[in-house]
Amino acid sequence: MQDLKIQLHLSTATYNQPHFFIQSNGYNAGRPSAKPYNNSYVLLVNDEVEKGMLFWICFSLWKTNRFVPLLEGSGHPVLNSKLAENLIDKTCRKLSEQPGNFLSNVKELKELIQTENLLAAQIKMIKHIKKALTKKMLR
Repeated sequence: MQDLKIQLHLSTATYNQPHFFIQSNGYNAGRPSAKPYNNSYVLLVNDEVEKGMLFWICFSLWKTNRFVPLLEGSGHPVLNSKLAENLIDKTCRKLSEQPGNFLSNVKELKELIQTENLLAAQIKMIKHIKKALTKKMLR
């Protein structure tokens, strides 16, 4: 893996290499996304494999609130990019010691997210049916 560089994303910028974004402000700072947020950093990587690995590392760090101590400011906290780089790099080195565990955990996370999305769609459908039934009842 190359030296990790987190850069401020500019809305006018275009990127020719694999990349993803992480939210830079607020208590969701560190949240990764394929699309840029209004306030985001961009992580530029060498290839799609590295992108996938770093994306899920950032996702895990965000979900476990590991970026929260790196926020600076009181009104609208901002993620310190240098500290975030160090945290991600340190986590990468630690996870590289057991790559099999990391890959199996990512696979399980993807399956859980897919199940979560399916359940959310089912709940939305149930709410729609309930609304239709109550309207039918009041006719």
